[in-house]
Amino acid sequence: MAINRVATLASHNALVTRMLNVQSNIHETQMQVSTEKKSQNYTGIALDAERLVSFENQIASSQRYIETNTTGELRLNTMQTSVSAVEKVIRTFRTTLADYGALDLTTVNAEEQRRTEEISADAFAAMKDIESYLNVRIEGRYLFSGGKTDTRPVDLQFDNLTDFQAGYTGATGSQFPTTRAAHVGDTDLTNATTGNITFNTAGTITATTASSFNNLPIGSTITVTGATNAGDNQTYTITANTGTVLTVTPVPGTSTAGETAVNFAVTNSYYQGDQLELEHRVDDDRSVTLGINASQGAFEKAIRAMGIIAQDALEGNTSRIQEALNLLNDALIHDESTNPTEETNDIMQIQRDLGRNVVVMASANTVHEDYIGFLQTRQIQMENVDLTESVTRLNDYAMNLDVSMRTMARIQRLTLADYI
Repeated sequence: MAINRVATLASHNALVTRMLNVQSNIHETQMQVSTEKKSQNYTGIALDAERLVSFENQIASSQRYIETNTTGELRLNTMQTSVSAVEKVIRTFRTTLADYGALDLTTVNAEEQRRTEEISADAFAAMKDIESYLNVRIEGRYLFSGGKTDTRPVDLQFDNLTDFQAGYTGATGSQFPTTRAAHVGDTDLTNATTGNITFNTAGTITATTASSFNNLPIGSTITVTGATNAGDNQTYTITANTGTVLTVTPVPGTSTAGETAVNFAVTNSYYQGDQLELEHRVDDDRSVTLGINASQGAFEKAIRAMGIIAQDALEGNTSRIQEALNLLNDALIHDESTNPTEETNDIMQIQRDLGRNVVVMASANTVHEDYIGFLQTRQIQMENVDLTESVTRLNDYAMNLDVSMRTMARIQRLTLADYI
């Protein structure tokens, strides 16, 4: 004879506990299905947590590189645009100057005089165009200033042709300098070069040695040391230069003749930046050097050529035309055989350097994006659940809970009276 026992309190509590466990499993599985994640914290995936955190850090690092490289590409593309604009200015002015040089300037008539005035104006306008293109900035940073990104790289001192020709009359001793050293970089002059110096309260400084001031451009800043008068340790700006006599502002404090130990520290550069070569890191192992600034030979040769033509008195100095054309050609493509003493840097080289850096940054970003994709795939494999498996498991749990609850409901309806 079989005996069916009525459930005891202990078995009842055990059944309730198991039902609660199933209900907890249902809740957890529902969360997995809705989020597609195995767990909402690292505890639930403890075995993979360390690798997962490492992947997340590597993804964040690559994303930062992509952001900085994208900014770097923007700057390089802007520099490429500026250099291309400078190249166009040089080529256009070269064509205009070559046409002017084809004229017979032996005797200058009214039409040729007009063309002469036009070519000088074109030269000055081209200089100012180059100044504008090289003073470009992105996000508050000047791109051609080296490390001095808050400083305009090019300052040509003059705002109009009239003032420029007043400073550079084209006459002997007041000509636009024809050497790179006179336009870029700081120089020093000593008493051994200039001879004794005479200061005048009218605003002039005169050297005993003729033409010793030839390479000091108008607008240069000079600092005087070694004088015994009130002009010592003073800084002046050159407003006119005959080669032997400087007109300066402010005027020297006293007139003194024959100063014998005067030295000049001269700041004579149109370039206001520095020579620091910035580096841009594209990934953990590579960086590119952004060593392009407005003092490079290509730009300086173009500015020098245009200044030679923009100065006054071009009619009687037609040799300047060929000199300027030679510099313009060399600014575009350097010819070592023709210009062995000039800087080898040219527009073509600058464009190659910029283009190469753009390619490096773009390819680095492609690598970073591919690497992020790979890591995210592995991340998904560790974090995400198999939806089909999870839904099947959820259905099983739901069915188990339903059966358990039906069973409990039936048990709760049983009474001792049913067996008496």
